[in-house]
Amino acid sequence: SRGPVVTFGMAAELWKSQQLQANGKHSSKRTMGCELNKHVLPHLKDTPIQDITYPVIRGLARAWKKVGLGNKSMRNLFGIVRAVYNFYLDETLQHGRTTMLPWLIKWSKVEPAGDVEADAPCFTPEQMAAIVEMGQGQYRSLFAVAAGAGLRAGELFALRVDDVNLKDGVVTVRRSIVEGIEGTPKNGEIRHVPIDSSVVAEIKKQLNGRKSGLVWHSNRCTPL
Repeated sequence: SRGPVVTFGMAAELWKSQQLQANGKHSSKRTMGCELNKHVLPHLKDTPIQDITYPVIRGLARAWKKVGLGNKSMRNLFGIVRAVYNFYLDETLQHGRTTMLPWLIKWSKVEPAGDVEADAPCFTPEQMAAIVEMGQGQYRSLFAVAAGAGLRAGELFALRVDDVNLKDGVVTVRRSIVEGIEGTPKNGEIRHVPIDSSVVAEIKKQLNGRKSGLVWHSNRCTPL
């Protein structure tokens, strides 16, 4: 009780340096670090870690909703707050002393009421076709595969020529590249995605007989 007050911001710095940077995927480190700095620390930085209670989290959720964050984004941010709290709780328990209670806050009890209005729809097939038509150079085929196969950006950037089976019309997703760093795809699982003949035709134009390397790359042959 005579020790210095540990704030959420102090605990978050420890979590970033000892937990997130050591164990997270590159994409997770970048995303979660940005979310923490932008949406969590401005509200909780100076709050004592042991004072993170239901009223505090409910107020935080209302603030997130006020700036237009969706339910999924708010739930992800709630997970970051919980991760920081539990990390610091474990750290203090290892030294045999803590004034913190176990994390008992449930998202279902702090989640703001959802809007009646439905989420905005995704692009229609006609809109996607128009985007592909407007693509210049290699971006035409890139947009065609994005629309036809539903790959994430990092998966597109990591796609190699030998991942594309033009004969059978199948793209194999084996890796993802984020900010030039190669890692595993979502959930770490390889998957095979069928593509139709129009997408195959766009890839053939892009490769122009090339048998190796990245399907799309910069002028220096580095990942986009």
